[in-house]
Amino acid sequence: MTAGRRGVTEQAASAAIEQACRMLRLPTMRDRFTEIAAAAEREQLSYLGFLAELVMAECDDRDRRRAARRVREAIRDLTPDHRAVILLRELEGLSYAEISQVLECPKGTVMSRLHYARRQLQRRLRELL
Repeated sequence: MTAGRRGVTEQAASAAIEQACRMLRLPTMRDRFTEIAAAAEREQLSYLGFLAELVMAECDDRDRRRAARRVREAIRDLTPDHRAVILLRELEGLSYAEISQVLECPKGTVMSRLHYARRQLQRRLRELL
């Protein structure tokens, strides 16, 4: 894309965008600006179309980061026993029997803790589902 009518060079425009994105805390715009600008130029988008693509990318990434943060917080707020079983099962992919061995507790206890942990997470994260 070419610089604006005010005679701003490409380098100065890029620096200004970088600075503004840092100040406004827009990491996606900062990280993906060049990629989206190139795609907009290829697709011959108007400046308004380009800006819309850039803002939508920031909003989508912000929503993903917010959801991920809420999931981490919800897992962190579980009791240590419930957090352990949910992480071992859902992130590590261990079976009930394997979790039972790791935590040195009966398989039924693992199943009960998983049920409770999932129910707590479901309540807390209902609007994300």
